[in-house]
Amino acid sequence: MADAHKVFDEMLCSIAMSWNALMTGHARCGACEEVFHLFHEVTNQSIGPDCVMFLKVLSVCRHGGLVSIGERCFKAMKKYGLSPTLEHYNCVIGLFTCFGQLDEAIAMLEAMPFQQKKGGGHFI
Repeated sequence: MADAHKVFDEMLCSIAMSWNALMTGHARCGACEEVFHLFHEVTNQSIGPDCVMFLKVLSVCRHGGLVSIGERCFKAMKKYGLSPTLEHYNCVIGLFTCFGQLDEAIAMLEAMPFQQKKGGGHFI
């Protein structure tokens, strides 16, 4: 990861994809604090965070049991003009259920803006 970070720092122009790649690498290495640091940095950049970055942070929160941070992150998507996808909802619902907050998980499940297809258990 040190080499990846060095290459990233030497880039003349960073794009969302390069931020996402670096965040993913740190997340896979278990460096949650670095993921949060990078996310904070990108919020101060002109590109700003995208849906993939939010999903990465939510995933880190889920694996780390950081329920309040994950919930705040999910709510912050609107600040950046982003609409949560099914994957974002699934991640936060998983976070709630894994850490015993079943009422919150059910409330979020019921409030999801997705409709169930007839005859199947899939959401659109």
